Amino acid sequence: MGRSDRPVRGQSLVEFALIAPLALALIVVLIELGVVFSVYIALTNSAREGARAGAIYRYPTPAALFTTPTCNAACHRATVDAARQAAMDAAIMETLGPLIRVSNVDELGPPAQRYRYEATQDTDVFRYGSTLTVTLEYTHPLFFRLFGSQSVRLRAQSEMKIEPGGR
Repeated sequence: MGRSDRPVRGQSLVEFALIAPLALALIVVLIELGVVFSVYIALTNSAREGARAGAIYRYPTPAALFTTPTCNAACHRATVDAARQAAMDAAIMETLGPLIRVSNVDELGPPAQRYRYEATQDTDVFRYGSTLTVTLEYTHPLFFRLFGSQSVRLRAQSEMKIEPGGR
């Protein structure tokens, strides 16, 4: 029996049909990993910018803060913290990446978990020298929600020392 020199037709088509679904699935997974990594980097950048905004924040009228006779040091600190939190919220919302879909900063975690102060001294109303930690959490839907409600929870954290000034 002799060997036929005729080319075998259809072999490439069968091999492609066997490999194409696996290759396509691998490409989709790699794209989704890239998207998740991009969202994580954007979240980390926003946490860092929020911490920076809080660290360099200066209360606009520090002298007026102490003219209220019914307000004690804790009351003054709460006033300064609320103003600092508003500045941090604005910085976070301005720097969020386009793939992070939130309408307000509260979707990234409640304020009590989002901002934490580690005081080096409790006597300063402005918390100068204290460490400010900003923690953001975001639930990213996987595969553009094509396969249901699967998601991954991303968490980014940044901490900075609050700088003195603004008295």
